[in-house]
Amino acid sequence: MVNSAPWDGPQDAFHAADVVVIRACWDYSENAEGFGRWIDQLEQASVHVLNPPDLIRWNMDKRYLLELQAAGIPVPKTVLVDTQHKDRISAEIETHGWEEAVAKPLIGQSGRGVIRLHRDQSDNWPVWDGAESHLILQEFCSNISNLGETIMIFFDGQFSHSVLRVIAPGEWRSNFRFGARRVRCEVSPGIIEQAAEVLSVLDEPPLYARVDGLVDGNKLTVMELELIEPDLGFAEVPSAAEEFVKRIENQIRS
Repeated sequence: MVNSAPWDGPQDAFHAADVVVIRACWDYSENAEGFGRWIDQLEQASVHVLNPPDLIRWNMDKRYLLELQAAGIPVPKTVLVDTQHKDRISAEIETHGWEEAVAKPLIGQSGRGVIRLHRDQSDNWPVWDGAESHLILQEFCSNISNLGETIMIFFDGQFSHSVLRVIAPGEWRSNFRFGARRVRCEVSPGIIEQAAEVLSVLDEPPLYARVDGLVDGNKLTVMELELIEPDLGFAEVPSAAEEFVKRIENQIRS
């Protein structure tokens, strides 16, 4: 039997389950502390959670991008900056010679709180309210509007399928809420291999993973690694849902 339940609702359903597969918790960043406690409670109760709790906690904080960068994964140049000192943000942009940068909250989903910063318009930058002491700063990839963002889905470390997010006219964000549309696409073996390299950073292949990136010819630039609640492209590739179910069944039997 398969049931669905909100993560912040009654807990009986989770504790009685053979396995809890994290899926549509698209609001966890609004209560990250509470979500983290819930994951802790499931782990303490020896509930079988997929993806594993340690992986979820790691992926919640976008400082994981710094770890990918340190491991040699091709991400846009990424730095951690103090939000309380706008001059430090400006200095980082100047140091790296960026015309534009993207600022991301450490914990965020679906493009919420993501801001594009123009080097010569610092007077128009927002004043962060102190809710977050630091943020992730990345070089802005100006080719995203033309290339779109390719998402590649893996089950148990094996490539399944890919989907292209086509950016809305005049936009630079690839999220549905900003007008992006999605179409099934094919990617070359070389791009799949590069995406698989991202997963090699992990201790073991997760049940599900989504590598988001810019595909420019034979080069992949990794924008995000989604391991908590990514849309897995079943609307575009319905047959992939059957494969996902089989993978879950294998986990239950193992």
